Amino acid sequence: MTQLSLQEIKNTEFQILKAYADFCDKNNLTYFLCGGTLLGAVRHKGFIPWDDDIDVFMPRPDFERFVQLTGFSPIAPEYDTSFYRDTKLVADYPFVKVIDNRTKVIEKTKAEEKCTGIWIDVFPVDGFSDSMFINKLFCIRKLFWKRLCFTFSDDLSKVTDIKKKIGKALVLPFLKLMGQKRLFNKLDRICRKYDFEKSTNVGCTVWGYKIKELIPKSSLLPPSKVIFEGIEFSAPADPSVYLSSLYGNYMQLPPEEKRINHEMLAYRL
Repeated sequence: MTQLSLQEIKNTEFQILKAYADFCDKNNLTYFLCGGTLLGAVRHKGFIPWDDDIDVFMPRPDFERFVQLTGFSPIAPEYDTSFYRDTKLVADYPFVKVIDNRTKVIEKTKAEEKCTGIWIDVFPVDGFSDSMFINKLFCIRKLFWKRLCFTFSDDLSKVTDIKKKIGKALVLPFLKLMGQKRLFNKLDRICRKYDFEKSTNVGCTVWGYKIKELIPKSSLLPPSKVIFEGIEFSAPADPSVYLSSLYGNYMQLPPEEKRINHEMLAYRL
């Protein structure tokens, strides 16, 4: 295997993104750049210089259709789609990963057999309540189940923090009795409590930044366009609403000590 540089990792992710976007356009699926990818598009017209991943999200109805379509036919021969409802591939997260099957990534906290190739993350956007108080409680509940999902996925031998290691070791036997798929199903059901189509407020509830993800649906739809690495992609109707909620003054660069990435070890097979 040949180790890839940060720039080669970014190039690989960008090719996945282009194939994903083309697939969505051909199948009339709505998607948006999100998280640091959208921030990079708005602030840098491409990747945040120190970043090394790509995130997109989709309204829940489009997300479910995407899962169904890719279950029958892959985006391209070189790309696999990993989701916990599909047992063909390792799926350690309750959202979709589109993976380059010609690569391998070694992750810090995962056993090697659970590691996949270079990927982009695809998240569902679900509904929220009209009550901010209920939404805060809703996000606390989701965070609890999200942390259990994280614990199930970790390789304890790679956890260096002794307190975290002990805590995870105590909880893990109970999680194994429950089973990973049932655990993900529980989180997924909680996130789908409020129907996207009927909700005034929406957000990426299955992962993400908790209550900061909540935005009015009117600032999400209809999609707008942004330039990312020289190519036009879909973005929320008003990216500033979403980015301000997540990052505050998003046009201001963070201090250098916070300019970090995932430090992936990626290889070409």
